Amino acid sequence: EQIESQLLSAENGDALSAVPTAIDALSWEEMGLALPASNDSQIQIADFSKSGTWQFDGSPDPDVPALSFHFQAPLERYAGEVQDITGELTIDEAERLQAGRFVVDVKSMTMGMADLDEKVLKKYLKARKYPKASFEFDLGSDGISLATPGENRAIAGTFEMMDTQIPLQIEARF
Repeated sequence: EQIESQLLSAENGDALSAVPTAIDALSWEEMGLALPASNDSQIQIADFSKSGTWQFDGSPDPDVPALSFHFQAPLERYAGEVQDITGELTIDEAERLQAGRFVVDVKSMTMGMADLDEKVLKKYLKARKYPKASFEFDLGSDGISLATPGENRAIAGTFEMMDTQIPLQIEARF
C-alpha cells in the first residue's frame, strides 16, 4: 500500500506512475463512451467506372511536389522537384490503361537552392527557349490492366525535352 501511494503521488513529476491493480478496468460503454450504432442502410455505394479520360492538374497539396527526381552516381547528391505539371490518362471500358501524356513547365523545377536553380534553368535546361518537357505513351488496344491497384507497371513511351525525343521506360504505380 505504501509503495502504491508513492507511485501515485505528485512527487514523481514526469516519472512513470504505475496504476494499482485494485482499480477496476472499465469498458468504453461502462464509462459512457459507447460508439453510436451503425446504420449501414444509409450508406450508398455508387457504381464507379475508371474508364474514360482522366485529367491531372497538379498536386492537391502545395507542399507535396507533383514530380520529384534524383540522379544516379556520380551525381546522386542532386535531386529536385517540379510543381507545374498537367496530363491525362485514357482508360478503356475493361479498365486497361491505353494512353497518356504529361507536360511539365520546366521553369517550375527546383533543386532547393536558388543559385543552383538559376544556373540549371539558364545554362543546362535553357528554360526560356525550351519551356516544356513531356512524356507520352500509347499502349495500343491491349493496354495495361488496372485491376490490381498498387502494383508497379513498366510503361514504355517517349520523353521529349529541349526538342530532343528519346524512348524511355518508366515505372508507375496506379
